[in-house]
Amino acid sequence: MEGEPTPNSEALWTYKVTMEDVLRTYPPRDELTEYEPKHKGPVLALGRAVYETQPQEATDNLLRLTQTLARNFAPGNLLLLPTYERLPYPYAVYWPLACAFQWEEKHQRRFDWFMWMDDDVLVTKNDVLALINAAQEHGTPFISAVPYDRFPPHCPSVTELDGNGVPWKWVKAPKTGTYPCFTVGLCLALFHRNVFEMVPEPWFGAMPPSRAFSGVHPDWWWSYQMHSVGMNPYVCCDSTPVHLGRKIQVGRPLSERWLDSREDWTEYPELHPDKRVESSATGAIISPPKRDYDKRPEKWEMPKRGPKT
Repeated sequence: MEGEPTPNSEALWTYKVTMEDVLRTYPPRDELTEYEPKHKGPVLALGRAVYETQPQEATDNLLRLTQTLARNFAPGNLLLLPTYERLPYPYAVYWPLACAFQWEEKHQRRFDWFMWMDDDVLVTKNDVLALINAAQEHGTPFISAVPYDRFPPHCPSVTELDGNGVPWKWVKAPKTGTYPCFTVGLCLALFHRNVFEMVPEPWFGAMPPSRAFSGVHPDWWWSYQMHSVGMNPYVCCDSTPVHLGRKIQVGRPLSERWLDSREDWTEYPELHPDKRVESSATGAIISPPKRDYDKRPEKWEMPKRGPKT
């Protein structure tokens, strides 16, 4: 379909920022925890973003989350990584991971899981454990919770491919279960340490917008990189963190209430109830790709600079 991004497409240009680029500008820092990792068992490294504002609800939630997770991991096995004041994409995701790699060199021990979470999500211990359990059950080195868009139409940020290889967006997520998908957001995501040796860099990318496409963010680029080596990202519908947006809590209840109560679909024609179908693969309610009605250029080009004066 015209304007639709596909993995390995020559037209899919991205800022190819690697870990080396990040370290050259932002050296990693030591972890926040003080325990040495002397105990057996998995090591969970917790990384997160800090953007312009830190929602009060998210601050309290983070305190509660770390307290409850500390009961499930031995001292030293819950690795709390430092944060950095607002970093641009894709540096924001790379930097805490760089800190986790530094921790490995310092302690001569590998972490097992890298947990990434945005700074505006509400996460429970059960959300984290559900991801770990689902990843182990399905044998996948990467899995994401269901990420809901902060702003209307508040749909899950997940796509799956139909039989013709066309990506369809989830409108309503399955009530339960874990499924391979085409692309998935990174509100709350779990990476096994080994996945960074299987997926090539750049792991997280960003690109300018083009016609009918708002641009690839670090999360979707990660999905494309997984597909480039024959791997599928997974999404766990039993892990449902809340995404904060405009002082509202966006999760499954609000998302589905918004969709069920709306009558005017002029702004979102692809989400009209008549356009939706039930996926035979996942049971999700899905909609066709967004059509070309935003009138942006088909191909983005670097603006030309005028002569020096």
